[in-house]
Amino acid sequence: MSKSTYSTNKNYNRYSSRYSNQSYYVSPLEKLDRLTNKYQSKKVLENKKYEELVQEGKCDIFQISTSNYRYYHIHRETSIDVLNNLIEYAMNTTHYTLDTECQLQDPPKPSTAALIQIEFVYKNHPSILILIETMHLPVEQSRTFDKIKTLCRTIFSDNHIIYSWGDIKDELSKFYQYNLFDRNDIH
Repeated sequence: MSKSTYSTNKNYNRYSSRYSNQSYYVSPLEKLDRLTNKYQSKKVLENKKYEELVQEGKCDIFQISTSNYRYYHIHRETSIDVLNNLIEYAMNTTHYTLDTECQLQDPPKPSTAALIQIEFVYKNHPSILILIETMHLPVEQSRTFDKIKTLCRTIFSDNHIIYSWGDIKDELSKFYQYNLFDRNDIH
């Protein structure tokens, strides 16, 4: 008998008693679980290994220290005092990172510009992260809106360095509609 035939028969014999017995039912969930376990990627197996190490007490779960940053949600409810403090921090900061996010809409509508994430990067102090929630801004005639606009213009001023995934003007172009800044404010 060839090796392949023997191998097939061996597997058949292992499962044949299970499947020949009509009272034994294999649920679709169990079948899916078997397939999932059979085709796990290397990354999943690696994560499983780390989970086991944590359970055995051989290592700790990775956690980001909250002492490394402070964050602020900027929207219509943000206080003037917080905005004044952030403007002052922005005047004394030279390096920033920036990323933007959009809110998905039901097709065929295009996604809506929803969030500007800006990190004030400090060398020896905790970073400040601001999340400007553009879909929840105050009315343009309000004092709060003016302060948010001043904060943005301060951050985007000439003497500041901003790191982003792509060209910053392209990254922010979809946010011009909110009137916090325009293309000329971004340097």
